[in-house]
Amino acid sequence: MDRSEQPWVWQDPNWPNFSWDDEALRPYIARFDSDAAWLSGALEFISGDDLDSVHIDWLEDESVETAAIEGEALKRDSVRASLLHYFGLQASQHASRAEQGMARMAVDAFRTYAQPLTHQMLWQWHLMLMSSDPTIGTLGAYRSGPDSIAIVSVRRGRMEGGRVHYRGPPGTSVHDEMERFIEWYNREVGQPGRGHLLPLAGAAHLYFESIHPFEDGNGRIGRALAEKALSQGLGRPSLIPLSSAIHKRQTAYYRALESCKASLDASAWQTWFADMAIDALRQGQLRLLRQAEQARLFGQLKGQINARQDKALMRLFREEPEGFKGGLSAGNYQAITGAPPATATRDLADLVDKGALKKTGRGRYTRYWLNVPRLDRLRSIKVDAELELGPKPRKRPKKRKGGLALESRNPTLTLSPPGARNRSNS
Repeated sequence: MDRSEQPWVWQDPNWPNFSWDDEALRPYIARFDSDAAWLSGALEFISGDDLDSVHIDWLEDESVETAAIEGEALKRDSVRASLLHYFGLQASQHASRAEQGMARMAVDAFRTYAQPLTHQMLWQWHLMLMSSDPTIGTLGAYRSGPDSIAIVSVRRGRMEGGRVHYRGPPGTSVHDEMERFIEWYNREVGQPGRGHLLPLAGAAHLYFESIHPFEDGNGRIGRALAEKALSQGLGRPSLIPLSSAIHKRQTAYYRALESCKASLDASAWQTWFADMAIDALRQGQLRLLRQAEQARLFGQLKGQINARQDKALMRLFREEPEGFKGGLSAGNYQAITGAPPATATRDLADLVDKGALKKTGRGRYTRYWLNVPRLDRLRSIKVDAELELGPKPRKRPKKRKGGLALESRNPTLTLSPPGARNRSNS
């Protein structure tokens, strides 16, 4: 380790006792509880195949998004096919090993969310996730040996001369660090009276990333742990698209994690994580409403639309809750369905007449949108406008010890271009 480098958080004498400002998190926690209760209530009316579909949609999105954060592009259809296979709902279909591994880990995390965390669980996730990567030297096990792991930004495709953003503890101490992490996690997370699930989920992700126990794959596993913590606290699969929300604010995610690379003060990270989780929860609400509106509309149109119209509507619903970017044009409809221009025009006019779509603009600027007023109303509500944070305290805030540590950064996440390798053991 370079002696010129700054001390890292795990070298602090008080490691791993992070602290954060509980008072600053109160408005976030209140909002999170309110929105989570709405989601739990809505789920009471969904069962059977519809509930399976909700779960698979969520796992599909999270699998694709958590990989995208690492610069890895997975084919959405292949991931979904793999999820259906591992749920026993569909025969195995062709998918890459990376897509199969991501789906397999997602299904295992989903099925075991209520179980205590173990070394074996984490090792199995790593084996599922990273088996497709021939560069990984140690699969299904923690780092070992005297070397540390450095998070380095890539310069012109080379790590030499790059900036070291974070360095994890040496491999010789990783097993002991993980023993302590797992003991903390099982003692604190999902246990009544031990603390609110929101800061505990943030702490779990940050603490795990600080240790960086694996050669690679730490970010994806760390985000799965945050979702596991939320699910345990809620007593059900969370259906909160954390990775989707993180991917949209990826630079801020790294910046928030980096605020703890040498400090035990996790206040900035916890505030960022809470704000992001509330945004993710709102997206989860919209997606659940999308599912309900899709079932309602297709039930209403049963036997009244052709296969082309069915395919186009399915594509529009797939783009929700963000909506089809720029609106659906006649050209988009032709590309999606293969319909000639005149047929596309008739199909779209028919969908407007039946109340499935609404039309805006004229001529070449004509665009079509799903006609789902409930989704529009919920989407129009801005979380930030409703969240009253109040004035910041002038004096040093009281801080709550976060139990056992936090910090983070994934080697493949840093300041390098998508897909670039930026891991070095030195």
